[in-house]
Amino acid sequence: MIQIDQLHFSIHSTPILQNLTFTLNAGEIVGFVGNNGAGKTTTLEILSQCIVPTSGNITCNGKDIWTADDYRRSMGYVPDQLPLYPNATVRENLVYAAELRQVTSPNVRVDELLEEFHLSTVSRSPIRTLSKGWRQWTGIAQAW
Repeated sequence: MIQIDQLHFSIHSTPILQNLTFTLNAGEIVGFVGNNGAGKTTTLEILSQCIVPTSGNITCNGKDIWTADDYRRSMGYVPDQLPLYPNATVRENLVYAAELRQVTSPNVRVDELLEEFHLSTVSRSPIRTLSKGWRQWTGIAQAW
């Protein structure tokens, strides 16, 4: 369970999020819907620890996400603009991401992901040569 309590985020004194409070229960599927500029992406970037909120609390299973060692390893986030290195291959991108997340046996895990996401045929291809669909599958595998 993830609990967000009184989350605030500002850029140069301009509030982006104010008093955001909600709970995500285990196994629950939710969607963020709102106008442009409503804070949907900002909220996801905070939950994925890409940016730090101005104030507020976020806990996962009762532990603060900023100090819980296992939170980042268990969190997957696929943004609109994928954080993939265009000159690196699919495999290299996945191995690098696995190493950053301190995955035990990153090469073994990447082999599993390549198979599971049907990326084996493009595993040696540089990201820049792939279609948007293959890049998205790579991003999903990276977040998994």
